[in-house]
Amino acid sequence: MAEMKIAISGTHSTGKSTFIEQLEKALSEYRIGIVRDLATAARDHGFPILRDHTFSSTMWMMARGVALEQEAALHHDLVVVDRPIMEPIAYLRAALKTQDRAITEAEDACLHAVARSYAFTYAVLIKTVVDPTIPISTEKERDHDTAFRLLADQEIHALYERLGCQVVELRHGDNAARDALIQDITSRLATRHA
Repeated sequence: MAEMKIAISGTHSTGKSTFIEQLEKALSEYRIGIVRDLATAARDHGFPILRDHTFSSTMWMMARGVALEQEAALHHDLVVVDRPIMEPIAYLRAALKTQDRAITEAEDACLHAVARSYAFTYAVLIKTVVDPTIPISTEKERDHDTAFRLLADQEIHALYERLGCQVVELRHGDNAARDALIQDITSRLATRHA
C-alpha cells in the first residue's frame, strides 16, 4: 500500500501538471502513481461537465476518483492525485451559479458528506492559484471561458474552507515555494518509507 497520498487542486493553466512533472523528477527513486483528472473520462461516458455539471456527474467523478486512488495505492509508494475527489463539488457549484440551477438539499448533503469523510486521506492538499494575467493554455482540449475559470477557482477555495481542509497554496512561477513544497513532500515520504 502507498506510504503517502497527496492531491493538487486548481483550475486550468495554473501549473498543476508542471508541478507534478517536477515532483516526479525529484522523487524518481520512489514508485509514484498518478491519478489524472477525470473530467474527460466523465464526458466520454456521457456525463455533462464544466458549466453543465450535475449531481450525477459530480458523484461519478468522486466515486471513480476514490476507486482509482485506492487501486494506485496498492502498487506505489506515493500517489499523486491531479484534482482530489472534493473538487468536482466546486465545479458543480460554479455550474449551478452560472446557469441559475439548483440541486436538492439531500444531494448537496450527500456530496459534502463524502468529501468531508474522505478529505483526511490526503497527507498534503495543494491548491494552485489563478493568475488572471496567464491565459488558459491551448495545448490541451480545455474550456476557455475565463469567467467560469475564475468562478470555479473561487468555489474551490470556498469549498476547502467549508470542509476545514488545510491547504498549501502554490502560485504559478513561485519557484522557491514550489521547491520548499517538494522538499517537504520528499522529507515526509522518506520518513514514512524508512
